[in-house]
Order: sequence, then structure tokens, then C-alpha cells
Amino acid sequence: MRRGEGAIGAAYEELRGGMRDEPVVHSDDTGWRIGGKNAFLMGFDSDRLAVYQIRYRHRGEEVREIIPTDFRQIGAPTGIPDLSLTPA
Repeated sequence: MRRGEGAIGAAYEELRGGMRDEPVVHSDDTGWRIGGKNAFLMGFDSDRLAVYQIRYRHRGEEVREIIPTDFRQIGAPTGIPDLSLTPA
């Protein structure tokens, strides 16, 4: 994985780490192609922060880079499960 360096990289890492302190984090993703290869744009947002990452794989491991394992999933208002997470 390639990451930004310098001030931009440091700011991005601070945002990623800040998600762990948020009371609720919403997650969504969409597939796309980069150079003919499948990839995923993954978005994580709270009331205060938004973080995006691009990965060639979409597994729990990539989600846990932003959202710790001690968060629990909650359902959407419609009753359909989504990836809205809150600390356990």
C-alpha cells in the first residue's frame, strides 16, 4: 500500500486514528477498476470526520485499519443492516 508522506501523510494518519475515538462511524464502499484491476473505494465518516481509502481487496482486515474490532455493528433505520458501527 502506498501512503502520502510529509504533512499530508501525517494529517491522513491523524484522521484515520481519530475515527477510533468517534461514537459512531458509518462505512460504505464502491467497486471500480484501476488499470483494469478491480479495486474498492472505502469511505468512513462520522459527524466530525471523513476518511477514504482505496484498496485492491475488500475484507474485514481493510475495514479494521480504520474501525477497531471492539466496535459493534448497528442496523439502519429501515432495519436493513449497514456498516454503521459504534464502540461496544
